[in-house]
Amino acid sequence: MRTKRTTLSFLTKSKASAVGFSAMRRVAMTLLVMLLTTASAIAENNYWLTLDDNYEGGASTMVPVSISANTITLTKNFEPTRAGEHTFWGWSTSSTGNVEYKTGDKVTLDGNLTLYAIWDFYLSYTITDEEKKQVKVSGYIGEKPSGTLNIPTTTTINGTKYSVTSIGNYAFENCSSLQSVTIPNSVTSIADYAFSHCSILQSFTIPNSVTSIGYCAFGGCSSLQSFTIPNSVTSIGDYAFDGCSSLQSVTIPNSVTSIGNYAFTGCSSLQSVTIPNSVTSIEDYAFWGCSNLQSVTIPNSVTSIGNRAFYECSSLQSVTIPNSVTSIGKEVFFKCENLQSVTINGNPKIGNGAFLGTPATVTMNLTASQIDGDYWTTFYNDNWEYDFGADWNTTVYKGTVDGSSLVLTEVEDKIVNRGTAVILKSSGNPVMTLTEIGSSDSNGNDLRGISDRAKRTSVIYDFNANEIYTMGNTSVGFGFHRYTGEYVPAGKAFLPLNIENGAKPILNIVFANETTGINSVSSDSNVQNDWFSLDGTRLSGKPSQPGIYVNGKKKVVVK
Repeated sequence: MRTKRTTLSFLTKSKASAVGFSAMRRVAMTLLVMLLTTASAIAENNYWLTLDDNYEGGASTMVPVSISANTITLTKNFEPTRAGEHTFWGWSTSSTGNVEYKTGDKVTLDGNLTLYAIWDFYLSYTITDEEKKQVKVSGYIGEKPSGTLNIPTTTTINGTKYSVTSIGNYAFENCSSLQSVTIPNSVTSIADYAFSHCSILQSFTIPNSVTSIGYCAFGGCSSLQSFTIPNSVTSIGDYAFDGCSSLQSVTIPNSVTSIGNYAFTGCSSLQSVTIPNSVTSIEDYAFWGCSNLQSVTIPNSVTSIGNRAFYECSSLQSVTIPNSVTSIGKEVFFKCENLQSVTINGNPKIGNGAFLGTPATVTMNLTASQIDGDYWTTFYNDNWEYDFGADWNTTVYKGTVDGSSLVLTEVEDKIVNRGTAVILKSSGNPVMTLTEIGSSDSNGNDLRGISDRAKRTSVIYDFNANEIYTMGNTSVGFGFHRYTGEYVPAGKAFLPLNIENGAKPILNIVFANETTGINSVSSDSNVQNDWFSLDGTRLSGKPSQPGIYVNGKKKVVVK
């Protein structure tokens, strides 16, 4: 709908002559005749009253008023008529203002004055690009729009046609009687708070021309039940659908790359969400308080899930997190009281309290490399609240550097304590399960890990080392190889070493329960009580570092 207005104005004689009195339209003929009868009494200090109907393509009329007759009564003769369109409400001294004068009111003139007609409803526009002839809908004048609102494709301002390309900030905020809205395909953006708290708005049609939906654009639209976002939309602002408590389904298209902070907070009727594979991040509190949300599908494109993203989603029963996700925020599933299982494919960084207040069994599916019939990988538990236990098909090892070898000692209870890095050997891909009963001994473990990917030079500095070794299988064999890459990955185990006599290309892996590589010891009495490393290197005395050594003819474990 368009709002319409009419105006009364006073101008100087010079302005009146420039406009041309003969070209002026008369809104109230009876009044004009009455005023003209007093023309002989008009002195030099006279005023001009302009009546403007304040409507697209409408007319304005100027009449002279003498200083001795400067009180005007707004009779029926002042009311503009637009039969079958809109209802005239009254007059205002501002083209965008509220009614100040109604029929029967007296207006005292102490200078030139313009009065604008206020109609039941009138869209107001702001020119955004004069060269391209574009405007935004900045709001309305008069009565709040109700029922059905159809935004026009174009509007005419001062005889010039403009294209309507956006809905401005707060344009229809709190229009509590608005039920449906249709936007033309000339509009490319819906700005912040544009339709917020339109409490009975039930349907909304957005064309494929719209590329962005602003901050809290539909926040508080508590009657909105379904919403289709076209493929043209690339960004959805924070709080966009906050408090849309009746929203049951949203079609979040493949063009959207992120789900903003608080985007669907309080959408308590939302039952299922399928996130398109264009989305790379789910931001903080995105689905907070979606108490009827039962299922959510997270695609392989998502790399991060923000803090409390699914906080208080009390009907959520199971979630699968793809291996593309590298970080899970703090308290992300906090108070998901019916969540029974969380399957994590990969080893992402997990924020504090991620599973607090949920009975869910949390499992982590790791990917391992097959070497000589076994599956090998490394694992760093960077979580500082939870321990992880390996499945029965997996053996957990801690490692101790001994000369040119890495000696592996089995962790018998298979528990990986928080902040601990280990090596895993399995008959398939290892499965780790979150537990709170950690008890394994992490002492004598030279393996380390980091929570976030970091430059190799930074890791070397942080661990007071000069080389980094990582597990792999290359042409020189299976073991821990000198790492030369630019970045050290997170969630994996590595060895930071300070090697004085040149870096070794590989550290061979040996097991603590294997026999020594030394076949026999000479009967020379000078070596009967000497100490040797497993590769046969004679030591200067009893070693101080934990590991497995040969003393005389016996294999000895030094703790």
